[in-house]
Amino acid sequence: MSHTYHPTLHHFTKRLLYTLFALICFSVTAAVMAAPPAQAEPTDAAGYNQRGLAYFDAGDYTKAIADFDKAVRLDPTYAEALTNRGNAYAEMGDFDTAFADYERAIKADPKYARAYNNRGIAYADLQEYEKAIAEYTQAIKIDPQYSRAYNNRANAYRNLGEFEQAIVDYSQAIKIDPQYANAFNGRANAYFDLADYEKAIADYSAALEINPRLARAYNYRGLSHYLLGHYEEALGDINSAIKLNPNDATAYNHRGLVHFANSSYEEALADYDTALKLDPEYTLVYSNRGDVQYALEAYEKAVEDYSAAIESDEDYPGSYLYRGDTYYALGDYDKALADYDRVVELDPDFPPTYLQRGNAYLALQEREKALADWKHYEALGGELTQEQLDLRDEVETSLKATPIPTPHK
Repeated sequence: MSHTYHPTLHHFTKRLLYTLFALICFSVTAAVMAAPPAQAEPTDAAGYNQRGLAYFDAGDYTKAIADFDKAVRLDPTYAEALTNRGNAYAEMGDFDTAFADYERAIKADPKYARAYNNRGIAYADLQEYEKAIAEYTQAIKIDPQYSRAYNNRANAYRNLGEFEQAIVDYSQAIKIDPQYANAFNGRANAYFDLADYEKAIADYSAALEINPRLARAYNYRGLSHYLLGHYEEALGDINSAIKLNPNDATAYNHRGLVHFANSSYEEALADYDTALKLDPEYTLVYSNRGDVQYALEAYEKAVEDYSAAIESDEDYPGSYLYRGDTYYALGDYDKALADYDRVVELDPDFPPTYLQRGNAYLALQEREKALADWKHYEALGGELTQEQLDLRDEVETSLKATPIPTPHK
């Protein structure tokens, strides 16, 4: 019995990345750095702006804003300080104030491309990607060599599922700045979304040549190798990712997939457990851990994991399909049918559901329904094995030989 839910590679990718999608390349994350060294009190707006940037880089946004305030008081039309203050407010989640500062910066200097770019980043943080694209486009009109704006616009296109357009923008960013590691990484992600794993691997490799400490590039290059069946390369890359960032739950999840593919079930369970300790809301890990329990024939534990996945995300078809398979293995065919019915509601065009629901119907002696599901499986492009064809023909023959009772009137 098939036990893998892969309706499309894009769906797989989307789910695989769902909980930490922003971690790949879209979030603006403050670096944790040592506090800036003590400095003499600035004497002009540029000095306060510079010290504010040092506080910003250290993650001390309150002190950064205080210095940007002083810079703006000394020079109310200081577009750079206004933009920097907007960035600090955005990092603190105060987007209304951030937008007000970006607007003031643009009024002070309508040709200041960075203000448009950073306002775009704020819109992207709010998942308003169309607005973000408009801002990045304006920044590019002002400065056609603004590689970061191209990269950011590509990120927004990718968030909208427009992967080909994203690749165009990433490529332009790379053309402008051939040492732009994040642009290579972003383009690799877009190729990954398109299931073009060879090109993804090439771009992740290019990113790592520029920045060997880019943990996420190792992580997703490893996942690309896994999807191509290159398990040894996958394990090496994901190990490197974990060494660089031991707190990334996605890396442990991905390594668990490799261990599972190698039938190293205990190692897979350990990695999934670690991923869930790091991120208890990581839905996909419950489902993946359930797969290991299923393979170990620990069906009750598998049901618990699939149920936890469903509780966290009621709209992911895979968890229902897997739990249905497990109920089937336990001989609880009614519960299996209920789960298969839910998969059909969520994704009516996924062929294996009909094959497996047909098997459950047959186990309950509902031969007509079983035959209908098997035929629907074939109509959707599913292929029956010879054994399954023989069983289908046997059921069809028995139905033809058995008169359908006429209801009493």
